[in-house]
Parts: sequence; structure tokens; C-alpha cells
Amino acid sequence: MRNLIIIVTFFTFSTSFAQLITNKPETQAQMLDSNGNVVPPKLEIITSGLTKYKNIVYQRINQQYITNENQFFLDVKMDTTYIIIKKSPKIKDVYSIGFYGDDKGKKPAKNITTVEKKEWQIKFNSQGEIDSLYNWKEFRDLFVSALSIQARENLINSSLFSERKAQFNNHDEVKKLVLGDLHFLFLPYGDTFDLNVKYLRLKQVKDPFTQEDLEILGDYYAEYKAGSSNTVNIHAHNQAGPDQKPLLLQECQEYLRSRNNTNEPTSEVTSVGLNSEQEYRYNKLKNAFMWVTFSDVITINLQSRGNLRTYRLWDAN
Repeated sequence: MRNLIIIVTFFTFSTSFAQLITNKPETQAQMLDSNGNVVPPKLEIITSGLTKYKNIVYQRINQQYITNENQFFLDVKMDTTYIIIKKSPKIKDVYSIGFYGDDKGKKPAKNITTVEKKEWQIKFNSQGEIDSLYNWKEFRDLFVSALSIQARENLINSSLFSERKAQFNNHDEVKKLVLGDLHFLFLPYGDTFDLNVKYLRLKQVKDPFTQEDLEILGDYYAEYKAGSSNTVNIHAHNQAGPDQKPLLLQECQEYLRSRNNTNEPTSEVTSVGLNSEQEYRYNKLKNAFMWVTFSDVITINLQSRGNLRTYRLWDAN
């Protein structure tokens, strides 16, 4: 949401939204309808009330699935984790984050990553976004250690080792790698949306073949939930376009060839798609996102592999 481009104003529009390309949603421009009349902005400020609490708990439901070209499910996996965020009694303005199997933090979580097994220490800014990863150097050392093993086993050369080691010696890079979804979970706090405007946003989406970041342009807008005056839904949709699809197709073909250790023929890959969607449900009375979903789907020849994560605000006290 912050890594965006210039502002463009459309002076007429026939749909329910005008479009802006902007570096922040609160960057507004005067809108005119097809008759030349000024359309008054309908502004909503997304404020956070969470940082007043000492304990915040989110329930995360992770669903991974594979479907065929007829959209029948071939495989589905699901697990539930509780993310407990606690204000530190020792370090000012620092919160610890742990991943557990229950909302009390008594049971160990299943199916979590090595990074999630370690305690995270974060700081929020005044708007409620995650500003910094306080113990980022612990994760830097973890990443460099794993990198050293790859180098010793000749999985990477010395040049790539040096390049990635330098990358890991940067707070922002380590923060991005560690936080993942949680960065985006808190990211919209502090922003102002015009409900008459549909924004264009560049989002970094993980390339499924190289694990590098792809910048994909997509829509970003807010609207009231139907029948409610206190719930604001924020939608974001980023889909690989004509600039990214040929690259993804080439990477997919190379990936499959590299893993075909036999002379057996393989199905020809003719199309690859990548789709990323985010949806937030914001409660104006509680000043918090009560429910957030992140969905990433890669499609190869109409067969899809998806990863859907749902975050529900479970408790705050």
C-alpha cells in the first residue's frame, strides 16, 4: 500500500468508482460526475484501538487446497493457530508475539514454521501499524545460519551467499521475511479512504517458482457492509497481467523440467496465472479489524493451488 506510484485524476466516470493511482489512499483529488458536478468525498479514517490493550489474540485458520480444471477439490488441508500478542512488562512499547494451539497459550501450535516457533518482539507506531521488529538480529542470525548450511552443501555459490547475507543484514528486509501476513494485517491502520474512489495499488506478491517478489498492480477500495453503518469492508485484488504471465510461464516450464529426472513426457504447460486477494472487515465502534482474509492462488492449465488464511480477532483485554 505504501509502495505505489503517481496520482492520476479522472474527471468523469460512469461506474460507481473513480480510480486513482496513489501512494496513500488519503491522497485525494476532486471528482466530477458526468454532468460536471463535484462529487463530495465520503471519507473513512481507519484508526486502531488495539494498542490500548495488553493482550491481543487472533485466531488464524489456514486452508490449502488443489482443484482440477473443473474446480473439483483434489486435496484440502486445514489447521488452526492462535496468535497471542502481549505487551512486554520489561521493555517499553514492545509487544511479544507467540503462536499457539489454543487461545490461552497452553498448547503448542502445529504446522508452524521455524520462524513462528521463535518469539517475535515488535513495536507499533502511533497509528497502529507494526513499525519495527525489535529482535530482528536474532532472525538475521537464523537466516544466515541456514544460508551457511546451503553454502557448505554447495546448494548456492559464494557470490549468492554474500549477496543474501548482505540482504539479511537489513532490518526492513528481515522484518518483511518474518512478519509476512502480520505486516498486512495491521497495515491499513492510519489510512483514510474515500468511498467514492477505487485505488490502484502495487503489491509485492511472492513468485511461486523463484520466491522473489513480483510487483503486481491491482484494485484497492473500501465500502460499507450492506445494511451496516459501523462496518467498513476493505477489498484488494492483485492479479498477474500481461507483463508477468509470460515470465511465470517460462519459470514454471523450467521448474518442471528441472524436476523431471526421467525421460517420461510431461504435460505441456500453456498458461500460468497468479492471483492475490485481501479482504478486511473493520468495526468503527471497536476501531479494529475483526476479520481479515488473505488468499493466494496459482493456476496452471486451469488447475489451481490455493492458500487461504483467515484471521479473526479472538480477544483483546
